[in-house]
Amino acid sequence: MSQLLLLLCAWAEVLACPAYSFQTFTVGQVLQASHMNQVEVNVRDHVHGTSSVVNQVVLATEQATTSGTSIDFTGIPAGTRRIVVHGMGISTNGTSDYLIQLGDSGGVETSGYSGRADAEGAGSTTSLSAGFIVHVGPSAAAVHGIRAVIELEDSTNNVWNMSSMSYAGSGQIRYCQGEKGLTAALDRVRLTTANGTDAFDAGAINITYEG
Repeated sequence: MSQLLLLLCAWAEVLACPAYSFQTFTVGQVLQASHMNQVEVNVRDHVHGTSSVVNQVVLATEQATTSGTSIDFTGIPAGTRRIVVHGMGISTNGTSDYLIQLGDSGGVETSGYSGRADAEGAGSTTSLSAGFIVHVGPSAAAVHGIRAVIELEDSTNNVWNMSSMSYAGSGQIRYCQGEKGLTAALDRVRLTTANGTDAFDAGAINITYEG
């Protein structure tokens, strides 16, 4: 047991950095659960290079896509580097393309997106501009599933990369790949439509995020 305590002490000293508040241990000290948690925090902060960033997947609160023209997830914490959008059974009362838009403390950004979107077998692609087109040409009578992965590519310039797949009620698959640079750190994600007026009338959506 004394060798284990010495090892933990040495480990804490090796990882110590003046920017963090590391807890140290003494030889012969009986470790409680809180002490072991502190060891985990020491290691975590050293690896991330910042304090209080937990590298775990967080599931947000699911939102119904049964009304309104946009669905927002806000309060995404600083330090987030990966977001996954999950949508199922989504429908609107029109045929406008589904968009995912990113935003920061200044609000959702509606321009400056680059990339392409395609429908399986369509033989043509659509350029991005106002958002990531995660479903091209939806049918008002059909329901649609979406999975989009949004990852931080450049933390200095807040550039995010997005790739997605979705399915239509007819069974066709849609694809999108693009990128977007924000003016500040991302803290929100929106699902909406290209015309901004089609209303959602079925389904649900959620996100997960991690640092």
